[in-house]
Amino acid sequence: MRGLCAFEPEQKNLIVAYLKKYSDIYFGLTPKYIRRFAYTYAVAFNRKIPPSWMDREIAGVDWFSGLMKRDNSLSIRSAQADTIRSFPSLARATSFDKTNFEAFYKNLRVAMNHLKIGPLDIWNVDGTCVTTSYWTERSPPDHQIERITSVEQGRLVTVAIAVNASGNSITPFIVFPRVNYQPHFICDSPVGSEGDANPSRWMHFVHHARCSIERPCLLLLDNHDSHLSVQVLDYCKNNGVTLLSFHPHYSHKLQPLDRSVYGPSKRFINTACDSWMSTNKCTMTIYDIPGILATALPLATMPVNIEAVFRVTGIYPLNVKIFQDADFMPSYVTDRPAPITSNPTPKTSIDTFHFSVLFPSENVASTSTAMLSTLLFLNPLFLVHPPKEDVRPFEKAEPSKDSYQSRKRRQTVILTGTPVRNSLREEQKKRKKYPTSST
Repeated sequence: MRGLCAFEPEQKNLIVAYLKKYSDIYFGLTPKYIRRFAYTYAVAFNRKIPPSWMDREIAGVDWFSGLMKRDNSLSIRSAQADTIRSFPSLARATSFDKTNFEAFYKNLRVAMNHLKIGPLDIWNVDGTCVTTSYWTERSPPDHQIERITSVEQGRLVTVAIAVNASGNSITPFIVFPRVNYQPHFICDSPVGSEGDANPSRWMHFVHHARCSIERPCLLLLDNHDSHLSVQVLDYCKNNGVTLLSFHPHYSHKLQPLDRSVYGPSKRFINTACDSWMSTNKCTMTIYDIPGILATALPLATMPVNIEAVFRVTGIYPLNVKIFQDADFMPSYVTDRPAPITSNPTPKTSIDTFHFSVLFPSENVASTSTAMLSTLLFLNPLFLVHPPKEDVRPFEKAEPSKDSYQSRKRRQTVILTGTPVRNSLREEQKKRKKYPTSST
């Protein structure tokens, strides 16, 4: 435990905070790497360390175990390999940065002030899928999960739901995977529901939201290609609907439906499916899904939950400070500073210091003297609270390589604005003139 004496108590707290920040950006360090960092940190700032640290150029095991016992907020966990299931979550986490977040709220504030609307006219719409394949909760003796499916295994029914900031919701619009739609498809659906065999649901929303040029409304939605049609945007513009899109990969944080409705609805749908299977003793088809939705959706669209999620996302009441700096930490790895166009600041000796003490060389103690003199001149408190980022900067992902993309990268924007509609109109003309091959 004598290795702990290499640092002052305040410096130990800073090291712990540094390790936690590394964990927050999804770059947890191994015990051996932490020990090497502690040695580099101590040598670079001329701390008194045991001789064994100097011989091996790494902090002792007793120092690391003492650090873990001293602070119970730290823990050692096994690394997990990336999977297809975990990759979307990682992409969403690293994409949620403060710059794009503030851009969305700037657009939201502009739209709300221009339209002069209240909670009754702030809507969020999105679609989810319900499948006929269903996993039961019963486990057979061989501990294998029993799967009950229909002859239409893998067929999906799309359900579009809209909610507003006052807690109200619109009856669902159900899209069936059929060429021709028949009215009896939704005979058991929630009262007021509509359906079709194609995803054109904008007339359904305008009719139930009762919006018009005289009574405009604001509709928040994602950047899916089905929303980026000139015909759709013109129809919404002519009916008083202003469309504001989320930034890509932000729906898990900002979209009310994703945060409060679709999660519970999946659980309620599974419970309703279990009850349906137990009662009917037969396979499920896509025409049974509307009846299941009639049972599950009212439980998932409780007004108190919808109203609360608009508040916790900061949409209404408008609150740009709803997320703290810790919520944006995972994006540190991929975030890039704004490009400098004029009068770039030359690199200082501190930038050189980053690389000179990143890993200890054979003569670390002798090569860091000049750098320490510069640092002490700039900030005499460096020996008391030395900057850990100068010893080992946080990891940064490499810049993405330039590659051809057939689809334009979208940002948060007011889709029904004239510049956006004109831009999409030009894109559609080019796409018709130079069609791209689909794979």
